[in-house]
Amino acid sequence: MRLLTNIKSLIVFFVLIICTGEISAESTPRLVSLAPSITDSLCQLGVEESLVGVTSYCRTCSRAEIVGTLTNPNLEKVFSLQPDFVFTVQGINRPRMIERLIDLGMNVVVFKKSQTFEDILANFVQLSEIVKKKDKARKIVDEIRGEVDEISAIAKGEKPKRVFLEINKRPLVTASAGSFMNEFLKYSGNINIFGDISFTHPRVSREEVLKRNPETIILVNMGDVSTRDKEYWQTFRNLSAVRNNQIFSVNADEFCRPTPVSFLNSLREITCLLHPELFSGKDVA
Repeated sequence: MRLLTNIKSLIVFFVLIICTGEISAESTPRLVSLAPSITDSLCQLGVEESLVGVTSYCRTCSRAEIVGTLTNPNLEKVFSLQPDFVFTVQGINRPRMIERLIDLGMNVVVFKKSQTFEDILANFVQLSEIVKKKDKARKIVDEIRGEVDEISAIAKGEKPKRVFLEINKRPLVTASAGSFMNEFLKYSGNINIFGDISFTHPRVSREEVLKRNPETIILVNMGDVSTRDKEYWQTFRNLSAVRNNQIFSVNADEFCRPTPVSFLNSLREITCLLHPELFSGKDVA
């Protein structure tokens, strides 16, 4: 029975990713977003007035009704909103929850989890096709791709810095090569000290961080990570990041939501933090 359930789940994901519908040009759609990155993207595409339901983690659209948390939305409330589409993200929203939405007869769209810059752009374009905003999306994508290439070119040739990204404190969790956060380091010409791990968000030990001796530590303020963690790492005086005064704190709302706009903003910030000398007198905001 469990095998049949797993097979059903796999079939559901395949069909929904490949065979999503579209909104007719004449209609005003009713949309529910169960992922903050999708909510942000819809607002960037200018269709926030169509959002009737979002999660409590979606902070960019205050007029839409809150339908619950990211991991545990109220499915009855979602159903009561009578949405034309319910947007979810594979690996972010629970498979069983997605399956229940389908069983309730709702039109569910499952997006691939973004692990690279190109994934982020591809999901954004796919979303724009559904909501009839493809031309606007293409313009946004072209502009952002150009700015990302420009920042990458400016940083090219600089000595790479070895960086530790902390995204959770207890347990200590980082972002590895399988995460889109690693792309911030890749495009800014730097090195993730845990880039040799394929698992997206691996648990690591304090001892291993000290052994790999990062030149820079970036604290992503989410969960139990806060600016106070800087004081903790500063107790390890032999750490290169401490000796160089290279411990920074960044806002998770920007860094943890994979949209084209947030990727560019985060890349700008991280590049300026790691290579401030390159941008002296230049406007990269």
